[in-house]
Amino acid sequence: MKTNLTIMFIFFLFSCGGDNATNPATGPNYHSDDDSFITELVNLNTLEMDSLNNRITVLTVGSGNEKYDRIIMMDLSNLGLENLPTNIKNLEYLEELDISNNSFSDLPSELCEISKQLNTLKIEKNLLCDPTSIAHCVLEEITVDFNEQNCTLIKETQEMQFLLKFIRDNSLDSISSTIFNDIEWSWTGTDSALTSDGKQIERIIEIRWIDYGITKIPGTIQDLIYLKQLELEDNELVILPTEMKYLISLRDLQVHDNKLIALPEYIGDMDSLRRFDGHNNMLTELPESIGNLEKLDFLNVSNNQLATLSDTLCGLINSGLQINIECNQLDSTNTASCFHGILGSQGDHPNCSGN
Repeated sequence: MKTNLTIMFIFFLFSCGGDNATNPATGPNYHSDDDSFITELVNLNTLEMDSLNNRITVLTVGSGNEKYDRIIMMDLSNLGLENLPTNIKNLEYLEELDISNNSFSDLPSELCEISKQLNTLKIEKNLLCDPTSIAHCVLEEITVDFNEQNCTLIKETQEMQFLLKFIRDNSLDSISSTIFNDIEWSWTGTDSALTSDGKQIERIIEIRWIDYGITKIPGTIQDLIYLKQLELEDNELVILPTEMKYLISLRDLQVHDNKLIALPEYIGDMDSLRRFDGHNNMLTELPESIGNLEKLDFLNVSNNQLATLSDTLCGLINSGLQINIECNQLDSTNTASCFHGILGSQGDHPNCSGN
């Protein structure tokens, strides 16, 4: 892309009268895309052109009468900026961008179109307090330490890394903003200490990722130790990661309408679990450890392929567990007596067709 490069130099932009001219006669000969970006940057943020002196480095490209100056580096730090023009996507030669120490509360998604060509991108000390305010491509290219933003509430770094890996593993880039929006964050009840400079760290307490075609949950989900509710219904999950056993706060797990073929034995270690809904899957058995879940008060495993049930569940049923085991392959010969009154329709019964 960068052919016929002739000379690189740092230039000084200056203002003529009250005109905010971005390309004075003695200045660089900008390519139209670069000139348009600078003009919009000035207008959106009511900048004085003098404030950009010594902040932009250009490279002259082309040959003969077709020579243009293309921006390759910009230091826009400490200018009180609030808006970054969307036409930044047209800066084809930009390699280094510093927008730190400003007042950005969001960044345009158009950054994605040039993110891979950037060698340096500095965004610290802005108001980028929420991952939804930063284009997913930027989050993938650099590690954003939310502690370095000028925010009262910030996100926990390890939890953010889990979310980014989840997006990558499931190729969900195009709807990543929706993924973030379907998360509830809170600092109350999390024992989350203030940072040294007085920022409060928010933690993930609820996730509702429904019908996104999800095929994989990264093991780093174990870092979500304050997660209370996890809804993953209507996806394409075949297995659940063993690391979920470390979700010590999880009370409600909904994985119905997936393709789960088994539940791992660890599920019995999830002491806080109260509700589990796994209907409409392909389960052939339930782990015996599920009977260890003394707080479980709702269990739905209907419309699976269960041919037997462990009698370890009998203690929970006798304690008032609400359970639905219909539309499996169960009968009185392959289940303990505690299940006989709740078998309902099974096998090829018409009530089970089409479920």
